[in-house]
Amino acid sequence: MSVSWMGVPLIAGGQLIGIYSIDKVEAGFFTPGHQILAETLAAQAAAAIQNANLFTHIQTELVERKHAENALRESEVRYRSLFDNMVDGIYRSTPDGKFLDVNPAMVKMFGYTSRDEMLNVDIKKELYFSPEERGSHVLDDRQKEVEVFRMRRKDGTEIWVEDHGDYERNEHGQVIYHTGMLRDVTERVWAEEAWNRQSEKVRLIYEASRQLNASFESQHIYDVAYRGISQLIPCNTLFISSFEKRTGMISLVCGWHDGSPVDAKGFPPISLEEEGQGAQSEVIRTGRPLLLSDYQQRLRETRTIYTFDDQGTQVSDTSDHGQIPRSALIVPMVVENQVVGAIQVFSYQLNAYVENDLNLLNAFASQIAVALINSDLFQRVQRENRDRTRAETSLRSRTRELETLFSISNHISFVQTETEILPQILKALERAIQADPMSSFCLNRMKPYLVIANASGDLIPNIGFNFNASEGISGSILQSRQLYQTDDLSNDPLRIKTVHGMDHLGPAIFTPLLSGDHMIGVLLAARRKGRHTTPFTSEATRMIITTSEMLGNAINRMRLHAQTMRRLDHLQTLRAMDQVIASSLDLRITLNILLKHTIAQLNVDAADVLLLHPYQQTLQHAAGQGFRTHAIEGAEVHLHDAFAGRSVMERCLVQIFNSAQIVENEPFARLWAEENFLNYICVPLIAKGEVKGVLEVYCRSEFTPDEEWIEFLETLAGQAAITIDNSQMFDNLQRVNMELAIAYDATIEGWSRAMDLRDKETEGHTRRVTELTVLLAQAMDIKDKEILNIRRGALLHDIGKMGIPDHILLKEGPLTEAEWTIMRTHPLLAYEMLQPIRYLHQSLDIPMSHHEKWDGTGYPRGLKGEEIPLVARIFAIADVWDAVTSERPYRKAWSKKKALAYIKDQNGKQFDPQVVEVFLKVIQ
Repeated sequence: MSVSWMGVPLIAGGQLIGIYSIDKVEAGFFTPGHQILAETLAAQAAAAIQNANLFTHIQTELVERKHAENALRESEVRYRSLFDNMVDGIYRSTPDGKFLDVNPAMVKMFGYTSRDEMLNVDIKKELYFSPEERGSHVLDDRQKEVEVFRMRRKDGTEIWVEDHGDYERNEHGQVIYHTGMLRDVTERVWAEEAWNRQSEKVRLIYEASRQLNASFESQHIYDVAYRGISQLIPCNTLFISSFEKRTGMISLVCGWHDGSPVDAKGFPPISLEEEGQGAQSEVIRTGRPLLLSDYQQRLRETRTIYTFDDQGTQVSDTSDHGQIPRSALIVPMVVENQVVGAIQVFSYQLNAYVENDLNLLNAFASQIAVALINSDLFQRVQRENRDRTRAETSLRSRTRELETLFSISNHISFVQTETEILPQILKALERAIQADPMSSFCLNRMKPYLVIANASGDLIPNIGFNFNASEGISGSILQSRQLYQTDDLSNDPLRIKTVHGMDHLGPAIFTPLLSGDHMIGVLLAARRKGRHTTPFTSEATRMIITTSEMLGNAINRMRLHAQTMRRLDHLQTLRAMDQVIASSLDLRITLNILLKHTIAQLNVDAADVLLLHPYQQTLQHAAGQGFRTHAIEGAEVHLHDAFAGRSVMERCLVQIFNSAQIVENEPFARLWAEENFLNYICVPLIAKGEVKGVLEVYCRSEFTPDEEWIEFLETLAGQAAITIDNSQMFDNLQRVNMELAIAYDATIEGWSRAMDLRDKETEGHTRRVTELTVLLAQAMDIKDKEILNIRRGALLHDIGKMGIPDHILLKEGPLTEAEWTIMRTHPLLAYEMLQPIRYLHQSLDIPMSHHEKWDGTGYPRGLKGEEIPLVARIFAIADVWDAVTSERPYRKAWSKKKALAYIKDQNGKQFDPQVVEVFLKVIQ
């Protein structure tokens, strides 16, 4: 058999991609014409193959690109959500000071109304009080930075921000953007400034106190007093007056007006005025400080207007010449519970002073009074010394006495604590009066006993020894508050035998350490017995008494200073707790912070909070700090418990300081032993008259609390009770709100089912169309909060049909035109029914507009396109879909294919094309 064959290459784009072959069972069949035709067909086939391959490649690239675009879009949505919902401000700006983007928090932080408004802001000119301020911290080292600086809001007010900034650069390393996060730290900065101001005032008082005691010169004291007060409190005029109780006369001792000294001689002494007259007399009479925000108003009550002339003299006048004092602070100077004078501070400003200024001045006045009394004492001693110039020995003794007192005064000025002052003062006094041992017995403020705080010589082994405050010579001194002197202490019948080292002591003097009427302790000076031992001279006795007075006042001042600092710490702790309570409703976090402060401020080792469960009649562990084991975490204490339970039932503080008290309480005894506790205090947590639980504190060392400690513990317990009460109220409110929302939704669903029961043709229609509408809304990325309103609107979409008469709504045949007119009013009827219900205002769009059409042919208002609310457009397609795919008495349900064809046909007519697109994706 003969065969003819012809082959032609397939060439596309200059490359061989295949071969085109033809054969024929006949020899010599193919001619040149056949060849030309085959080559033409081969070229066309090659082009077709190449196009097909190219189309496949393009299709693949399109699919991959769409996937990439979807991923990018999702990433952008996540970024935008984070960007928009950050509490801190986020920005992106150019080096020349223009914002490229800001988040809502940034806009709100600076007081602008919109993002667009802030993008037009010139950062250098509008957000800084001067352009140079920006250059001090922006683009300075091109490194990541965290700085705190001030900026300016839109309304011109100051805001302090913490900037977490970074820089973006181009390929050449040049900065093209500045990006970062701003946090509003204004309150923190202001709090730090207030704390610094208060600390500076405390420092000034301390420094002035030291300077007051640095010299006994009255003019030095006056100058120090003026400098200290003018630094603490703004004042235009300052007067310091003395008061002589015997004569009832008030005398000006010094004064300053507008920074210049006032001649006190120009102010004659005045008598103490009757009650209700002069403000200064009132302060001296009552011993209480006085703050007058409107000083002239006080003076008008006596029908007298006072001004100051150019020399600072106060004159009675009704004219306008002179400066008028409008605010005043008047505080008494008190020494040993006796008012010895007053300090008056005046300002030309109304309401120039606050309570804190009054407290500072009052505290400083006490120190000035002591310094003036000491100065007076010093001057009196100097006068006595001058009177005895004829007795050289007496003069030298007196000089040594004064030098010793001056040295002691200097020690008192520069020493800050009791433990530092006692050794130095006792050593100086021991040398001056030639005493062998010296000792001080300090009264314990928390227990009725004396402790030997410091000693020398034979009495050193007794340091730290405690004995009953009512026993021995010291006990009699505490009762009489008088000096006790003996020539032979070793044989004195009143001495305490258990104090070692007194068997060899002869002459001795016991003096009380007093500060006003407040008893500090007892000072002992003694000499060893011997052949040449002599009693203490009157000069030595006087020096001991004077030193005792100075030492008592100094110790009391130091204790008051320590107490002031301690109370300041307490106030700061309470302030911090107030901020925590106000900013957090997480009970566990708040309680742990409170317990941390409790341990630090009360100097205890562990603390916990047990919450009361009234129905179970138990206290259960809620939070704890400082425990070495986990035993406390499972604590569940019944109300018949002898400690925590008793604190709740009796609403009282319970203290355990002896392990014998807990023997019968086995769980508590086990915890006590495992944790090595020696002290326990429990206080009830009461808020609004209701017990919320208990606060328990534990110590692993011996400890006896004083009244101040107990008071602060109860204050912290009050804070804890408020925290618990706030948290419980918040939980109850959330539960009530949730139950109310569920009740509302149940009511709406009940209305919906009632409509379905009335219109039996559409039974189940509302539920199905609501579910489909919610599904479509979620597919269109509508927020969950709006989804809830959409669901309610869908359930109530035909609520207006309740106003349509039954003979129209339930008519089996077709409606007449007049009946259709009535039927088409049901959206308006729905609006009228639901609009008065404020709770459903956000759900009215569907009941009112679900019969509107995209092309404007719907009813009741004939809205068109995007004039129709989006939720109504979504619901419309869901409503129609369910209607055509559900069985009705007058027709069968459409197939899914037919229904989809109808939806596509109504795209752009009845339905929103965008919603149709999403619907088709969801339904398929």
